[in-house]
Amino acid sequence: MPLHLEDTEEIPKGQNRGGTMARIKHIALASEDPAKTAAFYMDNFGLAELRREPADTGADGVWLSDGYIYFAILKVGNPDVTTTLAPGATGTVDHIGFYVDD
Repeated sequence: MPLHLEDTEEIPKGQNRGGTMARIKHIALASEDPAKTAAFYMDNFGLAELRREPADTGADGVWLSDGYIYFAILKVGNPDVTTTLAPGATGTVDHIGFYVDD
């Protein structure tokens, strides 16, 4: 999976840029079956459903939360999904978003 960075400044181990630490905003998965994948995370990890698209099936995507960050499970082929699946795979991490200080 390619990693895209905009800031390559090296920070000594154990230090940050002087502000607060970056926090995870969301994690996005690409899945062949977002509704089924969401059910797994709700049943096994207690995540709460925020919304689904379309609202009746979640076939295009389901958004979950643990109360701190949100977890987007998007259909492979969705315009927001930047990755493709390896042969035989049914899902993968698409991207992770962070809150950072400017």
